[in-house]
Amino acid sequence: MSTSSPKSDAVESLLSSLEQTDEYLNPKKRAAGEPQDEGQGQDYEEKTEELETKIRDRLSSLKTLTSTPPPPPPPTPNPTPNPTPNPPPTPDPTYLGAHTFPPSPTPPSLLRLSCRSLTHTTPTNGLCPTYLQTNVVSLPSSSAFDFLLFCQRNPKCAPIVDVVERGETNPRHVIKGHADIRTDCPSYNIYSSGVLTHTSIPDVRPFWRPDLVTFLLGCSFTFEAALISQGFRIRNIDEGKNVSMYKTNLRTRDAGVFKGITYVVSMRPFKEEDVRSVIEITRRYPNAHGGPVHVGSPESIGISNLDEPDFGDKCVVLPGEVPVFWACGVTTAEAVKGAKVEFAITHKPGCMFVTDVKM
Repeated sequence: MSTSSPKSDAVESLLSSLEQTDEYLNPKKRAAGEPQDEGQGQDYEEKTEELETKIRDRLSSLKTLTSTPPPPPPPTPNPTPNPTPNPPPTPDPTYLGAHTFPPSPTPPSLLRLSCRSLTHTTPTNGLCPTYLQTNVVSLPSSSAFDFLLFCQRNPKCAPIVDVVERGETNPRHVIKGHADIRTDCPSYNIYSSGVLTHTSIPDVRPFWRPDLVTFLLGCSFTFEAALISQGFRIRNIDEGKNVSMYKTNLRTRDAGVFKGITYVVSMRPFKEEDVRSVIEITRRYPNAHGGPVHVGSPESIGISNLDEPDFGDKCVVLPGEVPVFWACGVTTAEAVKGAKVEFAITHKPGCMFVTDVKM
């Protein structure tokens, strides 16, 4: 069954009427000897010829219109629901090794397993980009409330991510499946009455006590992936080193037995013109220390020599760069020492617990 649209029916009707008019006006189509109306003169003939020309032109254009098929509609482009983002900047091969994150980074679960099996015992900066890394402090429940209060009053240096209940070793709120807080950092330190008695311990299960409460505190390694994705270089990662960390004269707020504690800061150098952007990016990560606490002159915060970090590795500040300082979770280890807490286990500086929390 054929169908026609109202538009095509109207055109065909008009063509039919015009063809009849054309047949009447065309002298060759008239019957010979057809009578003429009286009074027709030359003026009438001229008007008739003019009208005939207009109608014939209209008829011709309409015939062309109906005989030419309409062009096909343009193809509809396939929608792209998730456009591919712009790739990160290509590393400058002249820049101190031109290291960036590996294209297929190790997931946190495999890194934790590598720590547990003692195959990974080095710092975690540059590993598992975009996942939340944390400091670890395990101390007796008798000191836990004062420490919790210290963290709450000093969120820049001790941003609480999770508190693992007394005696528990699986931080289930920040991992998928199972983890063990006693084995899943690359390395640990142990303190007795404020004195560092053991360092670089890869497995602290022999030292574990059932009265320990564990605090997980955000680490600045977390926001390094965001900086790199925007084209900024992290020199200690480029050089395969731990971040530089320094004791300062910046005071924390007292809480219980934790009194008179000063900040430890991490330092990363950046070009002076990039500092504002670096601040804007890192301040979006308040649970990983957020924006820096100081930019520029290290002497003004009590650091006498950048070439001699108190923790981590030396990082050179090149001409045209300025040192940028962030609050550091090692402040909490200094708090444990300063308060002479009876017993405590912490991560070794730079050897973080990597969670499954995606940032």
